[in-house]
Amino acid sequence: MESIKIAHIADAHLGCTFADLDKSKRALRRQEIKMSFSNAINTAIKNDVQAILIAGDIFDNEYVDKETIIFVKNTLNKTDVPLFIAPGNHDPYTTGVYKTLKDGLNENITIFESTISKVTIDNVNIYGYGFDKDVLEKSSLSSFTADDGDAINIMVLHAGGMYNPITDEEIKNSRLSYLALGHTHNFSGVNKSGDTYWAYCGTHDGHGFDECGEKGILIGTVSKAKTEMQFVPTHSRMYKTIEIDVSPLETVDDIIATAKKSIDNPESLYKFVLTGRKSAELTIDADMLASVLSSSAFYAEVKDKSTPSYDLEELSKDYSLKGIVAKNLIAEFEKADTDEEKELLNAISSLLIKSLEGGTE
Repeated sequence: MESIKIAHIADAHLGCTFADLDKSKRALRRQEIKMSFSNAINTAIKNDVQAILIAGDIFDNEYVDKETIIFVKNTLNKTDVPLFIAPGNHDPYTTGVYKTLKDGLNENITIFESTISKVTIDNVNIYGYGFDKDVLEKSSLSSFTADDGDAINIMVLHAGGMYNPITDEEIKNSRLSYLALGHTHNFSGVNKSGDTYWAYCGTHDGHGFDECGEKGILIGTVSKAKTEMQFVPTHSRMYKTIEIDVSPLETVDDIIATAKKSIDNPESLYKFVLTGRKSAELTIDADMLASVLSSSAFYAEVKDKSTPSYDLEELSKDYSLKGIVAKNLIAEFEKADTDEEKELLNAISSLLIKSLEGGTE
């Protein structure tokens, strides 16, 4: 064959706890992410692909239950298309997860192990490598070179950072036509190193606010000389982060109205990040705001990163109790490492300075 049509899927993380959500929404999101995984496989089948590549972390191994493993098995067994799995750092093939998955799995499904191996379909070589532990500090591509000649060489691999640290030079030297990667949860775009095309397709459905926007899979054709892949959305809901500058806003109602205007899909999950300088009269209760906004969206949370309208540096020059408090607050801000610590300090600063300006202790 001159080319092969493939689907590239990765990082389902089935079993993910969605700990930030309340109990009922956690259960719903776990079910939705399973359904969107099924949707990803069905989308590949409907597009008449000739091979399906899954680049690791199908499961969140620490949390996955047996019912979910059986669900995946039944989903994968729907197709007789050759299907290739490269287990990742969250689901090494040596765990009990794969023992359960393999029991009754169709023969068209290959699970790669910790030696690079290949399956040949006509003139197409499909290579793969699977994690046997949760950390792989040496690149599995360090001494790899695909077969030369007229064959189309494709690899499915989970890799990134301390979890299989492959390099651009190794990709260039691999002689692969296409490298289907997993580990990074956002779509990388289709890239080229030397003669090798490569991509992270990202996760098929978002798991948190570090995975905002559309999520999906890649479908396309690979030939010896060229790879053309198209991103196909498969997510059930989207995570969205919205920044709101509170500087021109005078009341809590103004914040609520501004936030509601930015909710363009009530089925999505929203994080509202408040920035700018808030007026001294404005008291922000992030939990209360999140509760109000949750009635307009599937989920909402609020992070207050605004700063008080007063200048702590200027106040610290004052030879008064207020000046001493300001100096101490500045010191605490310098020690704060996380956004959560800074948010708490913002709230404390507002309360303390207001209290002192009002003449109370």
